[in-house]
Amino acid sequence: MCSTELSQPASKPSAVEAEVITIRSASGTEPSTSVKRPSAQSKGVNVPIGDARWWHATFLLMGDVMGTGVLSLPSASALLGWIPSMISLSLFGVASIYSGQLLVHVKALYPHISSYADIAHALVGPKFAAFTKWTLVVAWGMVLPYYLLGAAESLAIIAPDAELCYWQWTLVAAGMLILPIQLRTLHHVSFICAPSAVAIVVAIILIIINIAMDGNSTKFGENTTVGLKDGVSFIRVYSSLAAYIFAFQGHSRFVEMTAEMKDPVGEFPCALNISYPIMTAVYAVTVIACYGILGDQVDDFLPASMSDGVMKSIVGVLITFHILVAYVFTQTAFVRTLQRLIFGDAAVTEGGHFSRWTWAVISVSYLGFAYTIANAIPFFSDLQELIGSLTGSPIIFGWPPLFYLLAKKKQRVPITMTDKIVCGLIFLWILFPLLTVLGTYASIEDIIDDVADSGTPFGCSTS
Repeated sequence: MCSTELSQPASKPSAVEAEVITIRSASGTEPSTSVKRPSAQSKGVNVPIGDARWWHATFLLMGDVMGTGVLSLPSASALLGWIPSMISLSLFGVASIYSGQLLVHVKALYPHISSYADIAHALVGPKFAAFTKWTLVVAWGMVLPYYLLGAAESLAIIAPDAELCYWQWTLVAAGMLILPIQLRTLHHVSFICAPSAVAIVVAIILIIINIAMDGNSTKFGENTTVGLKDGVSFIRVYSSLAAYIFAFQGHSRFVEMTAEMKDPVGEFPCALNISYPIMTAVYAVTVIACYGILGDQVDDFLPASMSDGVMKSIVGVLITFHILVAYVFTQTAFVRTLQRLIFGDAAVTEGGHFSRWTWAVISVSYLGFAYTIANAIPFFSDLQELIGSLTGSPIIFGWPPLFYLLAKKKQRVPITMTDKIVCGLIFLWILFPLLTVLGTYASIEDIIDDVADSGTPFGCSTS
C-alpha cells in the first residue's frame, strides 16, 4: 500500500512556503497541486488539475522512462561484458530511485514547486532558475528527434519490402504525430501511457522469443565475455554507460508529474518503488536473453536482430506505438515551457482558442525541426548515448542531490554523514562529472566516426 508518511498536514504557509509562492512569474511554471487550487473549469482547462494518483504516476513513469532505451542495452552490454553490465543495471536502477526520492523530500519542504526551475529559484535565485529551465528545454528538445529516429526505424521493420527511403519513413512518423501532440496535459497522456508500457514489454517478449527460435542463433553464452570486450577503450566504456543512463532517465519530468497529483509527496514514492524495479527487471531479462543468445552480433537497434516475418512486423507496430506515445509525453512539458516563454502566461493559464492555437503552432513547428535533425544525424544508438551522458547524467546525478542538500541547508535541517557521502561525494563529485564529461566526449567521437562513414542527409543509404 502506498504510504503518505511524507505528507505534511495542512497549515498556514510558512515563510519559506510563502517565498515559493512568488516563484511562478520568475520560473514560468504553475503552482504545484499539493495545495488546494481553483478548479480546472475556472481556468479554462479541459480536465481537472491535481487529480492524478500513484497509479497514474506509475503508468507515466513506465510509459515515459521504459522504452527505446532498452533497445540498445544488449548492444552496450556486448562491449561491457556480463559482470559490468549487470552491475551497471543494478546500480543505475537503485540510483534512479534514490534521486527520485531526493526530489520528493525537496517537494515536502517546498510544497508549491512544480518544476526544476521552481526549485532552483527557491534555493539559489532567478539566474540559476533560468539556467536550469533552459538546460531542461534543450534536454527535452534533444530527445524528440531521437524518438522520431526510433519511430522511423520501427516503421521500416513493419514493412521491410516497402521501397521507402529513411527520410520518407521519418516523414510518415511525423505525420502520425500531428494530432496526438495536441494533447496538452500529462493527465490526458497518462491514459495512453499504460498501453504504451504494455506494448514495449510485449515487444521485448516477442523479440526474445524470435531470437531464441532463430535457427541461426549461436549457443547461449557464445561470443560473450565476462568482463570488457577485447579492444574496448577506457573512453568507450563511458559511452556504453550512457546507454544505461538514458534507459533510466526521466527525472526532469518528475516534478512536472507531481504538479498534477492529488498527493504528490505521499504517493509519488510509491510510483517510484513500483515502476523502477519493474523496469530494471525488464532490462535485465532483455540483456541476459539477447546478449546471451546473439553475443557481440546483437544489433544497436535490437529489433533489427530479429528474423523477418510476421512477428518482426508486430514488434515494429508495438514499438512504433510506444515511441509515438513517448514523443507526445516528452513534448507536453517542452511545448508548455516554450508556449509560456513566447506567448506569455495567458497562453497557458487562460486556455481557450488562443492557448490551443499557440500550442499547435509550437508543437508542429518543432516537429518539423525534429524531423530535420533526425535525418541529419540518423544514428539511433549514438544519439541515445549522447543524450544519456550530456543531459541524463546531470538530471539524475546532478540536480537532485544538489537540490536536496541546498534545501536542507536553507531549512536548517541537519545534513547527515550519509547525505554528505552519497549526495555530495558519490553523486556530485564523482558520478556527475565523470559520466557527463567522458560520456559526452565518447558519444561525440562515435557520431563523428559514423557521419564520416554514412551517406548524405535525406539520402537512401539509411533505412
